[in-house]
Amino acid sequence: MWWRSSKKPAGTVKLTVVAFLDGKAINRQFTVDIKEGETLWKLFKRLDREGPLDRNYFKRIFSLSRPPTVLLNGDRLTDIPGDLKKITLKDADEISVLMPIAGG
Repeated sequence: MWWRSSKKPAGTVKLTVVAFLDGKAINRQFTVDIKEGETLWKLFKRLDREGPLDRNYFKRIFSLSRPPTVLLNGDRLTDIPGDLKKITLKDADEISVLMPIAGG
């Protein structure tokens, strides 16, 4: 794990980020400890403070005029940021944050 809390985690999730921001492309996967009752929104806020990417990375990509696509266990979330605030994470969830990198 790249990040460990001092408290016993409620589980771990796999996070994949494929994005382009500030002229930098990223394609990375992380295993992240989650807290009991943590929502996607709270996880992204915590990662903005403590995570492996630039500070406020998720805040910045979710505030773009065209926000990224978010998948949870392969299912696309359609209400961003509403779904992020409602969905509570479970052990072994898989999260993908995908930004369109090129038009077609």
